[in-house]
Amino acid sequence: MFKRSLILLLAAVMFFSPTAVSFADAASYSFTALETGAIAIQKPADNDLRVFITKEDHQALYTLTEDARLPLQFGNGDYEINVYEKINGRFKLIDQQALNLQLEDPKAVYLNATQNVDFNEDMAAVRKARELTRDLATQAEKIDAIHSYVIENIVYDYQKARTVKGNYVPSVEGTFEIASGICYDYASLMAGMLRSIGVPTKVAVGYVGTVYHAWNEIYLEETGEWITVDATQDAIYSKYGLPVSLSKTSDMYQVAVTY
Repeated sequence: MFKRSLILLLAAVMFFSPTAVSFADAASYSFTALETGAIAIQKPADNDLRVFITKEDHQALYTLTEDARLPLQFGNGDYEINVYEKINGRFKLIDQQALNLQLEDPKAVYLNATQNVDFNEDMAAVRKARELTRDLATQAEKIDAIHSYVIENIVYDYQKARTVKGNYVPSVEGTFEIASGICYDYASLMAGMLRSIGVPTKVAVGYVGTVYHAWNEIYLEETGEWITVDATQDAIYSKYGLPVSLSKTSDMYQVAVTY
């Protein structure tokens, strides 16, 4: 018999309205709605899950190989969460959840540690972010310090770019430790380091021209706007002594999804 626990954490800044549909032959897992604008799914180690998060015409798909937090990144409103499990070689719908998200500050979603931007207090990347920004007063200075560190210390991995699989999930700490990666790794590392010091940061995936790419959109408190930052491009430019500008022209970047 399928057993599922749903725990709703209600806070003054957010309210979730759950509607659950249970399926008797599904494996057990735990589904938690978080007050920060993300959901946490705990799953048995041997179960292969796919999670679709939809809101109106927006959709994000996640492959779960372990416990994960997933963002509700499409703004306030009604979400549908569909969970599929691989049973006898085929994916079968095992659960649906309807959630209504009402965050007082929607930017809070982009401070979460999530599957694609996984960080915690014990990571070397987080300690480095705090070291770099400890004596800096403004958010702009902090963004610049972390951006400069990343582009000067992380090397682009061309071999990985040629062989990476479509369901690849970046690792903040892994990229920091080996000091190399592809665009998705740069964007995830930037987001993890900046979120850890309280700077809302998106990982954006989409196209620059015809090239599939990942970059960041970072909230600049001083101006109240999101700026487009491409650490991958800047690292390559910096390596060859070319001029680097922190903020890019956003019209050149076509976003498909943000994390």
